[in-house]
Amino acid sequence: RIDVLVTKDSGAAATAPKLTAAREAGIPVVLVRRPPAPEGVPVAADPAEAADWVRRLFA
Repeated sequence: RIDVLVTKDSGAAATAPKLTAAREAGIPVVLVRRPPAPEGVPVAADPAEAADWVRRLFA
């Protein structure tokens, strides 16, 4: 028996089906969001951007 669903907020495509299933089953949901990055920490939007950053770092 499932009492509660705890899931990370992975974005609409990954999270929506879990939320829909929980709603239909009457199961409460705890949605965990990623905390904001500390000031000054580089953040890449995708793998290509991360690879470019690493190349520049070690160039």
